[in-house]
Amino acid sequence: MFDPERLKEKAATLKAPSPMFRLLTPAENDISQQAAELARRLLTSRLYLSDELRNEEYVHWLIGSWFNPRGPMSLVYEVGRGGGSFGGVVAFQGILPGWKCAMMAKIWDRKLWGAQLARETKELLALFEGALGVERIEIDTADMGMVRLGRMMGFDVEGIRARAFRWDGEPFDVYELARTQETIGGCYGKQES
Repeated sequence: MFDPERLKEKAATLKAPSPMFRLLTPAENDISQQAAELARRLLTSRLYLSDELRNEEYVHWLIGSWFNPRGPMSLVYEVGRGGGSFGGVVAFQGILPGWKCAMMAKIWDRKLWGAQLARETKELLALFEGALGVERIEIDTADMGMVRLGRMMGFDVEGIRARAFRWDGEPFDVYELARTQETIGGCYGKQES
């Protein structure tokens, strides 16, 4: 259940939840360099976006939608070490407090991968779920590395859309993953009567 007071209590922690994550907020930071680097990565990195979405117009719309105060609620985290290099993003998109959201994680700096990233991502997920009362987080991906990471973070594969993604014309399956409070034993899941 979403509690606006809980969100207010956690607001400062949500901005800088750990050494690995920092909330990107255009009102407080100039994010133009991060936005430009993210756009470049989305356009050129293997399996980040399907061919039909891999164009500048869509990528700029997507990034802009995350920071539009009149659009669906989104929280976008810069991934790095203690304010160091910009090595990726974790974006919670289309947030419906008290219910669900989608998540996108793109971590291109291989030096960030490891136990610290796994631990701090689990902590970020728990903080986000508790602060916003989210009981379901969804991920769609053609990247098997993201599927493995998702499973480590408590996501289950709910389905596969065969050949639904194309990278340079080559088809890939899209894996639909979800993390729910019921499957991770959290307090937001529905209780059996």
